[in-house]
Amino acid sequence: MTSQSAADAQAVGLQRVLMWPLEEIIAGVSLVVVVGSVVWGVITRYIFPQPAAWSYEVATIAFAYVVFFGAAAGVRYRLHSDIDVLVVMFPERLQRAVSIFNFWLLATFFTALTIFFGIHAIDAQKSLTIALNLPRSVIYAPLALASAMMLLRHVQLWVDPERFPGHIHEANIS
Repeated sequence: MTSQSAADAQAVGLQRVLMWPLEEIIAGVSLVVVVGSVVWGVITRYIFPQPAAWSYEVATIAFAYVVFFGAAAGVRYRLHSDIDVLVVMFPERLQRAVSIFNFWLLATFFTALTIFFGIHAIDAQKSLTIALNLPRSVIYAPLALASAMMLLRHVQLWVDPERFPGHIHEANIS
């Protein structure tokens, strides 16, 4: 195999990995964890003599994962609403300028979220959760990853709006 074909195979492999619905998998598993943890907490509270003190903490952490990774999936499939009532009245050139501004505004926001959650995850490493004694970075580090995934999906859709099969072209609320 030549070095060019090896590089091409590696690029195709990376593209395939970038297409994985990782945010959906993490959000789905987290939702199952939330439901399971809450159900277990209720069962232990009313049936067993000692309630599971950790169930609330696990449910809270998993809920944060559901929200942020679900938001990343929303970016992937353009499920977040665009309110473009005013913008559609602009000339096409001005609409394009607003679109470019919006792209950079959201890219900056997702980048800032990623950086701030990353910094907070590093700082929270020293602090422990109450019930499980886990470093609080288990809460914030995945949120930094979810924010980075929002940025990645945002850029991927800007570069190639048809990238994700079955995505919704218009998720506008007008």
